[in-house]
Amino acid sequence: MHFLTRKSAHFLEYFIFSLLVLRGLRGTGRPRAVAWPLVAIATAAGYGSLDELHQAFVPGRTASGWDVLLDSSGAIAAQLLAWVYAWHQSRSLETPA
Repeated sequence: MHFLTRKSAHFLEYFIFSLLVLRGLRGTGRPRAVAWPLVAIATAAGYGSLDELHQAFVPGRTASGWDVLLDSSGAIAAQLLAWVYAWHQSRSLETPA
């Protein structure tokens, strides 16, 4: 149970982090750019990699490439969900009421 909780936390933390990075890049009133989700994913993956590198130097902690993959998966899932949400919003605006 402890293992599942820790791994779920990795996924969820980077899921949320990726959405926040996207929000920061998008800002308010700026048009959508195709590269923003990619930058958000790269930022989350890079941060996850640096976090695991840091853990390699902390006594009692171990670095794991699998955790970086899990972090990146959370970021990718967030961006896919954000894309689906934006697509759905644009479709609902196109259809007349």
